[in-house]
This record gives sequence, structure tokens and C-alpha cells, in this order.
Amino acid sequence: MDNYFKPPEPLLLDGNISESWKRFSQKFDLFSKATGLDTKEEGKQIACFLSLIGDDGLDLFNSFSFEAGKDKILAEIKKKFEDHCAPQKNVIFERAKFNTIVQKEGQSFDSFLTELRKAVKTTEYPNQDEMVRDRIVIGLRETVSKEKLMREPSLTLTKAINFCRATETSKDQVKTLDNESRLDAVRASTSRIESRTFNKPVCDKDPNKPCKSCGYKHKFGNKCPAAGKTCAKCQGRDHFAKVCPNKSERNDSHRNKVYKKKVNCVDKESSSESTEGSDHEFYISAINSSGRSKSNTETMWTKEIWIKGKPITFKLDTGAEVSTLPLNVLKKIAPRLPIRKTNVTLMSYGDPNFKLQCFGEVVLECKVKECVEKVPFVVVSAQSKIPLLGLQECLKLKLIKRVDSLNKPSVFKTLDDVVSQYANVFEGLGKFPTQHHITLKQNAKPKINAIRRVPNILLEPLKKKLYDLVSKDIIEKVDKPTEWVHPLVIVEKPNGDLRLCLDPKDLNQAIQREHFLIPSCDDIAVKLTNKKFFTVLDMKDGYWQVELDSPSADLMTFGTPFGRFRFKRLAFGICSAPEVFQKKNFEIFGDIPGVGLYFDDLIVTGATEAEHDQNLRCVLEKATKHNLKFNKEKIQFKKESVSLWAKSFHIKVLKLIKNM
Repeated sequence: MDNYFKPPEPLLLDGNISESWKRFSQKFDLFSKATGLDTKEEGKQIACFLSLIGDDGLDLFNSFSFEAGKDKILAEIKKKFEDHCAPQKNVIFERAKFNTIVQKEGQSFDSFLTELRKAVKTTEYPNQDEMVRDRIVIGLRETVSKEKLMREPSLTLTKAINFCRATETSKDQVKTLDNESRLDAVRASTSRIESRTFNKPVCDKDPNKPCKSCGYKHKFGNKCPAAGKTCAKCQGRDHFAKVCPNKSERNDSHRNKVYKKKVNCVDKESSSESTEGSDHEFYISAINSSGRSKSNTETMWTKEIWIKGKPITFKLDTGAEVSTLPLNVLKKIAPRLPIRKTNVTLMSYGDPNFKLQCFGEVVLECKVKECVEKVPFVVVSAQSKIPLLGLQECLKLKLIKRVDSLNKPSVFKTLDDVVSQYANVFEGLGKFPTQHHITLKQNAKPKINAIRRVPNILLEPLKKKLYDLVSKDIIEKVDKPTEWVHPLVIVEKPNGDLRLCLDPKDLNQAIQREHFLIPSCDDIAVKLTNKKFFTVLDMKDGYWQVELDSPSADLMTFGTPFGRFRFKRLAFGICSAPEVFQKKNFEIFGDIPGVGLYFDDLIVTGATEAEHDQNLRCVLEKATKHNLKFNKEKIQFKKESVSLWAKSFHIKVLKLIKNM
């Protein structure tokens, strides 16, 4: 009997080991009970447990430490595994995760309920049924069901579950009934057409005259031999070829008398079964009657395509996988073109009982403007219907193009346009893509300065400022000895905020300068001649966007009443900071025409509005790419006259006017 029960799979210690252990433990307990192992001696149970747990589990067991004798108790061994595999539970996180569960699109109610019940187990709510009930009401997708449940005065979990299940079941049943009703209506209509058209061949009442349907003489009232037969000449019904009344294109009129359905859209059917010997079947997603209103036809996308020197109007349908051409249209443009046999069958979308057998396939050379391509068509019986051009053919003739994204407008009308399109450029603290290294002179002597005292009134604001800068990754606490320690200079801003600067006079004497050329206002003014539109951007916390490497950060150590800290970004007060910042700005924005750079200010110009906006967009795109930030509050946008570096630039005569 024991051989009938499958032992549990070995314990997996990769992925979610907590779930793996719970599953293995549950399966082992069930296996033990089913096989009677739980009644055997403890040693045999432990041996079976360790044999089934797998190599990874056995290695883990060998790493455990047990008190004397406890390694012979199965419950103690299981507890060791459970302590190792059980994750540290965060009840707040589990509850937050539970309270965000909503019913997904297409998810059944039972699946939604199972998800809730599984999630609520880890929340440690005292009344879990009430929480599941509330989450059902809040998380349902349908507003109507929510309203009905909220109107229930004494709603319980059972009532909510029964109501939602009944609602879902009734909707499925209504859909089934509606589909059956539509299908019966189509079948009934088809039966009336067949009985009226196919089973009533025209017979002459005079038995001495040949029947117009079969060509033979027979009494009126007797069944005509041509009844239900197909004409070998025109493929019409209820007559033989020798008495075929159809000439030339009149054949289409007779054939379409019954099968008058318009092919507007074709989709491929994934089916392994063939119907009436067909290897390929396609769905027809829309069938139009000849009396369709003209207003709806005007909503179609159509295009005139030249075939053999004749213009043919096609409907462009990106949902179709094949292109179709009515037989009467083909005879007009290429009456002698041979039709190649095909196994394609067109099926009406929504009516699987209707399948339209095609005449065959042809390949025609199509021309749209300068584009000429050979296009395959499926020839169908659809007189007076518009031909259909499928997705692949539309792409081949360059009539449509897939667009995955839209270009942003080329013109900024207002400052809001700039901020909305490049919101990330005006949020947070930026960082240049490369770190900066401060190089010292060979004879530099480190110096440790005494920590300056801070007035009591500034102690608390200073403490808040320090830890705010730590949270922004601008400074960090220093716990190791450093060769340099600088005094801290505190500057109070007009808004009450504090600016922290260094007083690194000893370090400045030891720094090797980079001597990057700083342009004068006159140098920049020359480049901006004949410009009519001006925008000024201010880099937010300019120097702090330059990250220092670790050895350079050690040089930025400063002392405070709350301990030592070091700047991880370029600090105010360093003698090389202006030229370093100017150099890094020039590396990013220096190649953009019409842009002037002066430390943390950028002036963007243009002789025309379009040129100005193009230059501004280049600046913002590069800032986005390199994670640089501007100050939204200090933007001077598209002005005729802007203030910069205590100077004014004017549209009419670009000259420098000193501010008084």
C-alpha cells in the first residue's frame, strides 16, 4: 500500500525558500500520515525525513548546531529548518500589500478571492474575514456591483462572495444565450434564402417544351434534375451549363444573388482542422449589405491604386492579413489573366457557419505615386464591393507607417511647456557623468584646523542642515582619521536657510589649478550679436553637481560641534571650483550654437523663435542625458532683455548696461 503514495520532492533552497519549506513540510506530513510513517519510531522518521529532503537540505542540516539529544527529535529538526527558512515578517508591509490588491482586467472573481485570502494570512488582522469582505467591495472592477454591495445593510463575507459569483455566472449565461440567439437567427435567415433560391428551379409548365433549368422535357411539378446542382460554366445554382442564361459578367450577378456579403476585413484563423479540403482559412471581420448607408462608407480609409493603367479604389485595412479583389474588378483590369488555384477560405467574423470559397489567387503590379510593387490578391465573389488591401500590402506600398512615439512640439509657447516636457530636468540634485579629482602640489603639507564654535541659536538649524545634506548624499559622516580638517563657514540666506562653505585657505595653497579659461561678459556678448530671443537657465546647486572621488572627498573634511563630515561634492570656497565647473559645463554644452556659458548660468539665444527653441531643446536634451538639473524658479524664458552677471542683454542693441 505504501508504494501508491508519491514521496515529496526534495527541498529547494533557491528562490522563495520560505514557500519551498512550507510546501515540503506539508507534503512530508501528509506522506507520513498516508504511509503510516508517523506511527514508527522517531529514528526511522528522522531517517526518512533526511533522505527525502535532498542534498541541499542535508547540507543545511549538517550545518545546524543542536543541544545534547535534540538532534534525535524530529520536531526540533523541523524547527531548525523553519527558523532558517522563515523570513522576517514586516506586518506593515504585508498589510500595505494586501490593501493594494484589486481585481485585474479579465480576472475571474474566484481567482481574485483566492489572491485576497492568500495575502490576508500574513497581515495578522484580528478579523480577517471582514478585511477580505472590505477588499472585495473596494477592489471589484465593476462599479455597479460595488454600489449594490455597499447598499447592503448587513453585508458579510459569505453574502459578498455569493453575490459576486452569482453576478459573474449570470453574465456568462446571458452572453451564451445572446450568442445562441444570434446564431439561430443567422441559420434561420440562411435556411430561408436557400429554400427560396436553391430549391425552386424555373420549370416551364408546358411539358412539350424543354425546361429552362435543365434543358430536358418533364412534367411540371416533378422535381427538376437541375435542382440544387451547380452550373459548370458560371458556378451558379439550379441550372445546367447547356442552358446557362448568364453571359459574360452577368455570371457574377447570379452567383452573388445568394452570397452577397462584403469582405471588409480579414483575420487569420488558428485552427488545425481543415474544412472541405482547405489548407488555410481566414476570418472575415465585417460583412456589409448592398444597402449600407453612405455616411458609414465615408469613414473608411481608402486609396486610389493604379493597376495596369487603371485607377482602382481600395479600402486600407490594417487588421487584414490578406488582400482581396472581386472577380468583376479583375475582369475589368485583366480579363485574360489566369487565376492560380488556392486553398484559402474566407470566414465571416462572428459567424463561423459562413465560409466563402475563393476562386483563386493572382499577383498584380500596383503603383502608388512613385512606389511600384507586386501584390498578391485573393479573388472573391463580391460584385459592386470595394477591394480590400491588407496590412502587409499597405506597408509594402508605403501607405501606412507604424509610429511608436510622437516627436515633441518644436516650439515652446510658454515656460509651462518647457517644464512639462522636461520635468525631470527641474527636479532633484544633478550629477555630472564623471568624478573630479583634486591634485595637490608635491610639497603640500596637510593641516588640521580647530573646530570653530557655533552660536547657540544656530546649533539646531545647523544640525538639521547637516543631516539634510547627508540624506541628499552631498556630505557624509567621517569616523576615520584624516590629514585635513577645515573650519566651517555658515552663511545665512535671506530666506532663513543656511549655506555651508569651507574656509580651506591652507588647502587652496596646496591645490594645483587647472587654469581653464573663463570667458568674460564681452566674449559672450560677441557670440550673441543679432539675436532676438533670450532664455537664461541657472544650474541648481551648481558646484554640488560635481561629484568628487574618495581621496578628494577626504580633502574636504570639516569639523562641526556634531562631529566631522566630508563633502562628497565640490564645496564652495575651493579655489579651483569655478574653473572646474566651467570646464565640465563646456564639455557638455559647449558645442551648442547660440549658447553662452558662465559658471552656473547658461544663456540660450536665437535670431528666430524656431532657432531659439531648437537651441533650448538641445540644452534640455543634453541635461536629461547627463542627469544635470536647472533651477525652475530662476528661469528667464524667451525675453527680449535679460539680466545676467549684473549686466543686461537687450534685443535691439546687444550691449552691456551696468545696473545701477
